[in-house]
Amino acid sequence: MENLALLIPILGVCIPIVAVVMQGKKKIAEIQLEETRLRVNGGGEGSLEVEELRSEMAEFANELNEVQERLDFTERLLAQSRARDELTSGPNGG
Repeated sequence: MENLALLIPILGVCIPIVAVVMQGKKKIAEIQLEETRLRVNGGGEGSLEVEELRSEMAEFANELNEVQERLDFTERLLAQSRARDELTSGPNGG
């Protein structure tokens, strides 16, 4: 029962993190699609837009990496908590 109580706040943290990761991946895909469209339609003004999109894509990639690091940290905390619970409760659960 304690494990379930511990899992609820962790899920509360992970769900928004996953949402941010998925939003970032969606935005990166949109930027790549737009870059491909510009490349197919020719350069000109598009090359400046491509550079802006690349810059924006790099920012999103950095944000995504940061969110993934936070998720890894949360997972490590969860694993440590589980390990502590197992040590204190013993191998037979009590």
